[in-house]
Amino acid sequence: MLSTVWVFHDKNRKNHIYLKWVNMVDVPSDHNQLNVALIISNPSAKDSTITKVSLLTKNNFIDCSPYPTRLVSRGEKPNEKLIYSDITPILIPARKAIQVIISFTYLTENPITNKNELDFKFIINDKEINQNFDKYLILQADRFVDALDQKFNRNIDDAG
Repeated sequence: MLSTVWVFHDKNRKNHIYLKWVNMVDVPSDHNQLNVALIISNPSAKDSTITKVSLLTKNNFIDCSPYPTRLVSRGEKPNEKLIYSDITPILIPARKAIQVIISFTYLTENPITNKNELDFKFIINDKEINQNFDKYLILQADRFVDALDQKFNRNIDDAG
């Protein structure tokens, strides 16, 4: 009996989501983009899937970009390696943690009203989870490139 309870508990442990940093890109001016780095841990004994990530803006929740968004580009080399954002669905293996970078695009049409805190809605394993982050690191362009260098283990300036 006790082992049955433990197995149930172990398979149903909840994911933890941490906001690592954000970066706002406003070039061109009609295409504001918010890049968000999340660390997601899955202490459960079964895999988890995030099927939707939404951000609260002035009017409503907007979904993260459904396609990979270019995060950084260096030079005009033909063999240049570009870096793109992650997209949903996002698989989190059992008892693992992953870091993802997702993008919310065209925020000029849906501005963020309160930049001191960000409200997200996640659909994880068909369950809706609302989470508010009131403390987070805002990366400027140079630090953003450093963060991407760290995540992808390469010097972006030398890519290609």
